[in-house]
Amino acid sequence: MNFIKEECEKFMKNLKNENENLLGTLKTQEIKNKKNYEEKIEKLIKKHDLKIKNLEKENEN
Repeated sequence: MNFIKEECEKFMKNLKNENENLLGTLKTQEIKNKKNYEEKIEKLIKKHDLKIKNLEKENEN
């Protein structure tokens, strides 16, 4: 009976470690996705601002 208990404890410990590793990986991926998203938004804003400036220049002429 003791053997079964020890094996279950090892299994649960391994599951816990694997779960923590997966959560860490997920968190890292979420951070990368967020940075990527923010960079894309920033580029779109800059592109939009440039278009507005160009239109304003055309309008002045």
